[in-house]
Amino acid sequence: MRSHQYSRYVLGAVGFWAMTIAIVTSVLPLASLEGSPTSPSPAVASVAEVNAPASSLQVTTFTITPNPVVQGNSFNATAIVTGGQPPYTYSWSNAPSPCNPGNVSSWKCQPNNPGQFNINLQVTDVGRNTTQDSRSLSVVSPLSANGIIVGPNPVYKGSQFSVSIGVNGGVSPYTFDWTTVPPGCSAGNVSSWQCSESQTGNFSISVSVRDLSGQQVNRQSFVNVTSSGGGNGGNGNGNGNGSGKGSNSNGNSSNGLNLSGLGSFFFYAVIAGIVSFALLVALTVGVIMIAVILARRLPRPPKNGVACGTCGATAPPGSKFCPACGGSLGPAK
Repeated sequence: MRSHQYSRYVLGAVGFWAMTIAIVTSVLPLASLEGSPTSPSPAVASVAEVNAPASSLQVTTFTITPNPVVQGNSFNATAIVTGGQPPYTYSWSNAPSPCNPGNVSSWKCQPNNPGQFNINLQVTDVGRNTTQDSRSLSVVSPLSANGIIVGPNPVYKGSQFSVSIGVNGGVSPYTFDWTTVPPGCSAGNVSSWQCSESQTGNFSISVSVRDLSGQQVNRQSFVNVTSSGGGNGGNGNGNGNGSGKGSNSNGNSSNGLNLSGLGSFFFYAVIAGIVSFALLVALTVGVIMIAVILARRLPRPPKNGVACGTCGATAPPGSKFCPACGGSLGPAK
């Protein structure tokens, strides 16, 4: 009875182990087999795990943020690698100056030169398997804007004035948001515009400028609109036929005489005075020279007196009658 039972057990066990050994001896030593001979499932499951092929080495995630980045600001580069046989070796190239990442999967840097950079990454595992990936990074110069230019400023009510702003750096095209303009004026997404203001006062003008990289600058200025006098639509010409507020047609406004056109008058008056003075000096010099020439050509009396033609007496120079005989003196001999 005992032998029969043992035989059945031995036969059953031998039959099971023979089949199991045929499956696992190619990958596992026989001494590593464990478990009850009546439950083969754990051994078979272990065989499936050992025989599973390793996944290929690859960069599953490669990010650069922010992108584009403003020159002098920081950006982050991060890579996530899967597969292969870790640990991995990271080799970075073509990073902007002064960035010099080492054997790391993530790094941070502040580029100091604008430009376009194609950052490369090569990953190597312990089995000498390699994979590569790259990302493009744009480094842009800071956005800058000049002051708002308003001209003419001050300006007469009803006269046209222009507004403009110059922008540099950043990433074009730019967006212009004129948040504050004088009453009655309107400005769209433009860098320059014109307006004719119908009210007097000192009005604020402000704008926000944005670029494609998200940078923004704000600028503000003022325009002074003054009363124009009684001239043609308020343009200060003083002819009295417009809609200005002057009390009469000679261009006098309610706050005093309009002297806007006297500047050019004074200029031409000074030029005319200088020319007249020059002509007067030239004429005077000419008259003096003519007088000198004529004086040199007139006859001169003899230095020793004049001899009388009647009595032969000598008269003093310049005498017209002889002092001796009273006769008329002729030309000097």
